[in-house]
Amino acid sequence: MVGAVEAVWGRLGIPLAPPDRARFELYQDKPREALRAEGFEQAKDEGRSMTIDQAFTFALAETG
Repeated sequence: MVGAVEAVWGRLGIPLAPPDRARFELYQDKPREALRAEGFEQAKDEGRSMTIDQAFTFALAETG
């Protein structure tokens, strides 16, 4: 979801305020640790390639 979120923000031209950027980076710590650097970057790339609809579908499927 990290890559999908970054892609949406980029497409919409939404800049993140420094406190929001810091929080966003903090939320990435656990998945980055679990997937290791290479796996995390691969997952981000997959997220970046998703459409908004695909990202919503993925998120809803993951949350049950």
